[in-house]
Amino acid sequence: TKEGAAPLWEEAITEWRQAVEALPRALMPQEWASSQVRLGGALYRLDLLTGQTELLREALQALQATLQVYSRTETPQRWAEIMHTVAQVLEVYGDQIKNTDVLQRAVDACRSVLEIRTRERGPLAWAATQNTLGSALFLLDRHSEGGGGHLAEAETALASALEVFQAHGAKGPAKVAAKNLGHVRKLAETRKGRQVVDPHWLDDLK
Repeated sequence: TKEGAAPLWEEAITEWRQAVEALPRALMPQEWASSQVRLGGALYRLDLLTGQTELLREALQALQATLQVYSRTETPQRWAEIMHTVAQVLEVYGDQIKNTDVLQRAVDACRSVLEIRTRERGPLAWAATQNTLGSALFLLDRHSEGGGGHLAEAETALASALEVFQAHGAKGPAKVAAKNLGHVRKLAETRKGRQVVDPHWLDDLK
């Protein structure tokens, strides 16, 4: 249950905070960064259970600190893995505070990751990033004044993710991608309906 899981994540967060403080970054950069990644991930998971937005701010600080150790040029795959988590955190954070600038940062982070992750080299990691991108674009459109025109790209990203997940028998991720795709298509139909209705209202006013 969610209630049962929260204390476990709280305990993990306490342990990883202590580890980050205890590890000398200058002498043990890899271990320090690894602890920061785990701390950021635990904070993110706890927020998903509790909706405590301040946890996401701390998660972003922890994850972004690790990028000083894992660079895009020297460790591209590890960098991409962390940046994908950053994108997921930004997506949830932007949705919770209804901030399109934060959601745009999530979209930009996904696009950066997709410059490293390719469908050919790592299809499931690529699909996971496409799923996050599609979800972030959907939220960006939903929170934008009058819609942001992002739904077509969101649908393409999510459909691509779903195709790969299904091809590799990844049932859980496929279910998530399908659900996200359904949200996008429903919002697109709603927007399409409004566009059809508008001219009739305008005709009545003439």
